[in-house]
Amino acid sequence: KAFIGNHPNIAAKYSPFIIESARQHFKHISRSQNLTENLEICNSLLLIFNRFKKKRFDWCKVGVYLIGDIILCLMAVAQPELKQLLNSCAHTLLSISEDYTHEYISANLPAAANEVFKVVLEDFKMNVKFAGRNV
Repeated sequence: KAFIGNHPNIAAKYSPFIIESARQHFKHISRSQNLTENLEICNSLLLIFNRFKKKRFDWCKVGVYLIGDIILCLMAVAQPELKQLLNSCAHTLLSISEDYTHEYISANLPAAANEVFKVVLEDFKMNVKFAGRNV
């Protein structure tokens, strides 16, 4: 998170590494039972995603690929605190993505994950996008 905050212009060049790192963290959260560690990881990822907003143009095209991983992670965890943080991560990435990418995400998710994505997207549209809390 410090790298992206301190070097916002350079960070986009390292987007493949940053995206793959986030994906590995989501896989770890899905498998791990350590709630404290998972909450810490999720909080850090949320801070990173919030920094993506400052360079929206650079991150909107690559951040979309993480939404599917977040949805799969949401399906794998049971703790409500963790689900809330993952929802916030998804909402943050949805806020910087273009509207047409929502259809792309929906088309590439498994059926069960697609249903979860629809709920997350509807919640985003109702409570975040038009409420002004995504700025």
